[in-house]
Amino acid sequence: MDDDPDEKDDVKRKSRNLSEKKRRDQFNLLINELSTMVASNNRKMDKSTVLKATIAFLKNQKENSIRPQSHEIREDWKPSFLSNEEFTHLMLETCRGKNLSTR
Repeated sequence: MDDDPDEKDDVKRKSRNLSEKKRRDQFNLLINELSTMVASNNRKMDKSTVLKATIAFLKNQKENSIRPQSHEIREDWKPSFLSNEEFTHLMLETCRGKNLSTR
């Protein structure tokens, strides 16, 4: 059984080409999915524009998720049975009382 080396090379090349096509198709599918998520209008965007818009969107999301945390009252400072509003009210009342008593 003498296999032709050219035939083996041809099979390998076709296999690589098929794998590469599957990879490109998957990449394009993911780019299109991102495009539908970040597109501000219905115009078609090229791949680099889709990726840039995705980066901008993710940066914005990260900033927005960090910002509310800085305004939240830390749980170790307030009893769990009080809401943030109740705790804030009690703290303000306490501070007002101290200001009045020091005059």
